[in-house]
Amino acid sequence: MNPNVFKCPADKSKIDLGNRVRSVSMNQTVGWNVNGNWINAGGGVWQTYKRVENITSLNPVDLFVFLDEHPDGINDGGFAVIGSVAGSIGTGRIIDFPAPYHNQNSSFTFADGHAEFHRWANPNTIPKVQYKSGGLASANVVADPDLTWLQTHASSQ
Repeated sequence: MNPNVFKCPADKSKIDLGNRVRSVSMNQTVGWNVNGNWINAGGGVWQTYKRVENITSLNPVDLFVFLDEHPDGINDGGFAVIGSVAGSIGTGRIIDFPAPYHNQNSSFTFADGHAEFHRWANPNTIPKVQYKSGGLASANVVADPDLTWLQTHASSQ
């Protein structure tokens, strides 16, 4: 497998040793790095998917697996989408931010194998790239259409 598939050509970030080798992160509800179901702040349960056959509560065409993560916040390889507060979709906490490499759009691949760009409605969802270390501060959001999209494409309750 060519490792270049894990780095967007539009990512110009560097690390002390040279070019960053990865810009892609994986949805934290997908794969073997998940433990059980996630309990959200409203008491609901977000499903996790270790195997393709576990994707029964959400259509695979709607479940994102990989995306380009913001270069100022990329860290552990997992992309966290925090569940809704008090059961209200679109309300919660943004921990990891998508990358804005493609004219304020981000690229996603889905469990059924297709890929697409998603355009963000809220400019705060994709902070300006500064290529600095130290990460991005997480943000609490209420009634945010971008968080709604991320939540409904990361898992189901």
